[in-house]
Amino acid sequence: MACSYSAELQKNKDIQMITIRELNGNDFGGFLHLMQGFYQYAGEKDFDRTSIETLFRKLVDPASNFVCVAALTGTKMIGMCSLTFGESSYKAAPFAWADDLYVETAYRQQGIAGLLLQRVKQIACERNCSNILLGVGITEDHLQAFYKRNGFKEMPCKLFTLPLT
Repeated sequence: MACSYSAELQKNKDIQMITIRELNGNDFGGFLHLMQGFYQYAGEKDFDRTSIETLFRKLVDPASNFVCVAALTGTKMIGMCSLTFGESSYKAAPFAWADDLYVETAYRQQGIAGLLLQRVKQIACERNCSNILLGVGITEDHLQAFYKRNGFKEMPCKLFTLPLT
């Protein structure tokens, strides 16, 4: 059974109830909306709905090595963060890779991203992961500061990619 919890956030003297929970099979519409916003934010022009549908099916499949948590206010999905689990040969231990941490613009600077990170940390601990890795742009100082405030340590390495297609 997926864990869920709620938290109250203060915004302009209004109390807002936010629920953080794992995605389920009924969440595709909200997930699609967030992914469209995420692609726009990232400057990615090639939004492929079929690929997003495939990803969603993996994220909600309990047998996969993926999980995605969502932030909701009422029934509206306003943020998400995904985790991919792997096994480190270096540490001989499981690890998690955090990806796609995204909160809709209107809901930023309210602590929602921090709540999402708290939940993914909890999930990674439950799966006995040794650490959580993530990538952040080298010019995104505000995001680097956010991750550091949330306990992440800067690694003395660079992340590389080898495009295969």
